[in-house]
Amino acid sequence: MPAGEMHDGTVFCGGSLDIPKESRDQEALYFKLPEGKKAIGDSAYKNIPEKVTTFAKNKEAKDFINRAKARQESYHARLKCFHVLTTPFRHGMSPEEKMKLHKMCAEAVSVVVGFDLKYHPLMEL
Repeated sequence: MPAGEMHDGTVFCGGSLDIPKESRDQEALYFKLPEGKKAIGDSAYKNIPEKVTTFAKNKEAKDFINRAKARQESYHARLKCFHVLTTPFRHGMSPEEKMKLHKMCAEAVSVVVGFDLKYHPLMEL
């Protein structure tokens, strides 16, 4: 699916909020978050307050949310440096093999970037 084709909140929830939870994709991040835990997101997620925090009332919480968002942007910028999601993937013979190898490559880059963030953080969260 091309980027921007579906609303971020719809992807996060595994389908439209208008349909029952049981009918949505159970592999979506919405269903992966442990009970009592919340993600931090922008205004695109304001209709999912049970799983995503989008704003805070006090300065300390606002500062924390802003640091978390900046850290996430740094993570995405570091991923982009590897061009794993922006350049055509030319390895593998069949479409299934190409998808398997591309997934492995994207996961490897995610691990490398995560390791780099852990041992060379730009900021403390």
